[in-house]
Amino acid sequence: MIIRILIVQQIINLLERFFFYPKLKNYYKSLKLTDPFTIIDVGANKGQSIDFFLNLYPLAIIYAFEPNRKLFLKLVEKYKPYQQIKLYNLGISNVNGSLRFYQNILDETSSFELPSKNSTCLKKKASILGVGPNEIIATEYDVDVSTLSHFCSSHEIRDVSILKIDVEGHEFQCLEGLLPSSDVNIGIIQLEKHNDDMYESNSLSNGTPSIISVLDMELAKTISHPFANFDELIYTKKISTTK
Repeated sequence: MIIRILIVQQIINLLERFFFYPKLKNYYKSLKLTDPFTIIDVGANKGQSIDFFLNLYPLAIIYAFEPNRKLFLKLVEKYKPYQQIKLYNLGISNVNGSLRFYQNILDETSSFELPSKNSTCLKKKASILGVGPNEIIATEYDVDVSTLSHFCSSHEIRDVSILKIDVEGHEFQCLEGLLPSSDVNIGIIQLEKHNDDMYESNSLSNGTPSIISVLDMELAKTISHPFANFDELIYTKKISTTK
């Protein structure tokens, strides 16, 4: 099983490196953003997005959140030399307090959301990894969580150039944590959207348009991932048509 997981992780890394990140890089380069500025990375995992943004914007201040205890410790070790990278073993949601975190055998798919027992996606993923659907979750534990609004307020963050959210089905709750009113000015939201039946609770499709509208943003770019049924949605500030 361990060998299978390592192989799957290597395949995912290769596909992202050669097919996903080049497209994402080209899009961000087309925006011609100026460095330095502030980036928030919700769901840092192994630091893929941190590395990506550091390469593009080496002077940016990056606030990165990773609730997975094991991965967080690796991130701390990896980014010791970078003073502008602020790491938090904290989850982001629509509440301040704590939530149950489900750490999967495939680290990339850990989440605050429970997989749906009747999910065809879950069964397929389990088959690829060589386990039963009920063996996908390796362990579970409570994790401290904060809303983005509360975190930014308590850290006196007023302007966020890029907000990237990749939390395996919990994206909508992260966005909800910016409302009912947010004093944070966000330039870009990069959001992962699942198009499958993996999670029991996933209201991203229905709820996102209203939140995006309140934040005065619009969908600017969709980049499909090469290895699974989900997309990267990039929202930017609406362009005023008034003279």
